Amino acid sequence: MAISSDDIHYLFRFRDLIASTIAEHRKMIDKHHACWWGWWKRPTEDARLDIWVPLEKEATKERPLRIGLFDSGNVIVYAA
Repeated sequence: MAISSDDIHYLFRFRDLIASTIAEHRKMIDKHHACWWGWWKRPTEDARLDIWVPLEKEATKERPLRIGLFDSGNVIVYAA
């Protein structure tokens, strides 16, 4: 499915270095009907509360947001 940039409210980059990220998250979705996306930040990276705080307020079950997950290793954007 082609994704329009108008559909995406946030875009997060990831790279599969250890496991197949999308496949592993899909397993959780199949089992639990939902899955949180995790962020492993380096100790020297900023916590980026300027992103996470508004996202937590905006994304609700009643009003979900479309998030883009950019696989920078394969140059693919997944919608979540």
